[in-house]
Amino acid sequence: MIPLPSPEAPVSDILYVIPCPQCGTRISLLETNLVEIIRNRRVSTTGEPLLTFVCQQCKNCFRWDFRRRKAAGLFPEPPQNTAHPVVFSTVAECENGDCAAQVEVIAIRPPGTTREQIDAERPSWRADDIYCARGDRIICPI
Repeated sequence: MIPLPSPEAPVSDILYVIPCPQCGTRISLLETNLVEIIRNRRVSTTGEPLLTFVCQQCKNCFRWDFRRRKAAGLFPEPPQNTAHPVVFSTVAECENGDCAAQVEVIAIRPPGTTREQIDAERPSWRADDIYCARGDRIICPI
């Protein structure tokens, strides 16, 4: 489990850069955003400590083990009006209709991205290498 900082403690923020293994496009994620993603997981059995992200460029879904994260930088506390990336989360089920396992799929997008834009993008998401806990491939919801 990731250690969660005290919400009232003003601290510097750590930047993580998460590369897509398919195309190399990077997701930049601050520690505070990572903590919120983990706190707000929609499915408790989604392979913790693995998070499943969707690449903004190639739409490939990939897993990232946040226990093995390495800081790419340290930033002072950002101003209150700083725009943060938008986090969209959806739950995918496995292709085996008899399996109740689910995998949370997380899309990190630029500030201002809308739910409608994500909904339009979802049919292009590819989860060829993502499997549920039982070993069945997952199907991204359309």
